[in-house]
Amino acid sequence: MMDIELRRREFLLASAAVGGGLVLGFYIPFKGAPIAAASEPPELQPNAWLKIGEDDRVTIIVAKSEMGQGVWTSLPMLIAEELDADWSLVQPAQSGVAPVYNHTVYGTMVT
Repeated sequence: MMDIELRRREFLLASAAVGGGLVLGFYIPFKGAPIAAASEPPELQPNAWLKIGEDDRVTIIVAKSEMGQGVWTSLPMLIAEELDADWSLVQPAQSGVAPVYNHTVYGTMVT
């Protein structure tokens, strides 16, 4: 059994470093437009795959073609389950052509 001696100061420095890294790892972009000036209700888009409207409508962006595998049903169902969202307010949408939707290994949009 190893005996590790950790001083209080070292523990606090390590905790601050790890905690700071976690804070920097989560980022929600701010668009900067005033809410009152918007013609439509603002929506939360934490990443390229998910949009949550002010009316609780959840849009899941699907970058795969529906070719009988059920991705337009199964992927939104999984996300709705994780968000504990009302299934009637969940809708899939086809992604546009953008590098953010490319496959991480092949570098292109593939199904």
